[in-house]
Amino acid sequence: MTSPPESPDLFPEERRLLRRFECGTERDGTIGGGPPHLVHEHPDVFRVHPRRSDDADPLAVRRLPMLTGATIVLVLLLAQFAVTGHAWLLALLAALAGLLFYAGFLEPGVGIFRHLSQAAFVVAIALFGVTAYFGWREANTIEELARIIEPVPEIVDVTYVPTGGELAAFAGFGAAVDALPGDGRFSDEQYDTAGWAARVAELRSMPRYWLVETKLSPADVMAFYAQPENIAGWTHAGEQGEGMLLLARGPERLMIIAHEDWPQPGTVVGYVYRRAK
Repeated sequence: MTSPPESPDLFPEERRLLRRFECGTERDGTIGGGPPHLVHEHPDVFRVHPRRSDDADPLAVRRLPMLTGATIVLVLLLAQFAVTGHAWLLALLAALAGLLFYAGFLEPGVGIFRHLSQAAFVVAIALFGVTAYFGWREANTIEELARIIEPVPEIVDVTYVPTGGELAAFAGFGAAVDALPGDGRFSDEQYDTAGWAARVAELRSMPRYWLVETKLSPADVMAFYAQPENIAGWTHAGEQGEGMLLLARGPERLMIIAHEDWPQPGTVVGYVYRRAK
């Protein structure tokens, strides 16, 4: 964007204002212009043109990259403090959402590309929300596991496993979508409400899982949980096989499974927790 030509009879303060109000600044439905008294005194310098209805809002265009950049920085900072995981994926989704918002809502013009950009923006925001939620849950896996038993030491990675309630919620959403009128799959048959209800109930009763990766060997993991101070409140209910240990605490049961993370070095440790009703 080029600056408007300067008039030789402008005072220094007027020159400063002229540089501030460059061509392209929006002023009350116009493009161009500047301070009202300069527009009146120097119409040859400050040319004002009507703004078309499909022109992008300059203020929104300037604020969009600032908001997108702030979101990316916030995500990376939260990842540094272990508040959330998948930081780079969240940053990528934030940048993609910013581009799609511009293409779908700010870029002049209409057409199929604009509508597709708007729909893709909604999808990107939904993916950002789901990824942020699971990243937050994954970042808090160790703290959640510590409420049940002492986590194995030297953990290098954590994999979040959705709870039975979360899986049931997803299944319930799928059931609601399948039950919508006009779904061709159920045009010639009755919708199986009872079947979906049984499936959701089964998911809700699933045991709780945690998965971590440690530098220890499977034998070291079993030796760690063989020490009474590391299973405070729990008692050994028997070994289910090599690398498998069953613990009991009243109505609670906890199975610990350790196996080598082949071909990578280290061990994957799974915790399966269930509380009898």
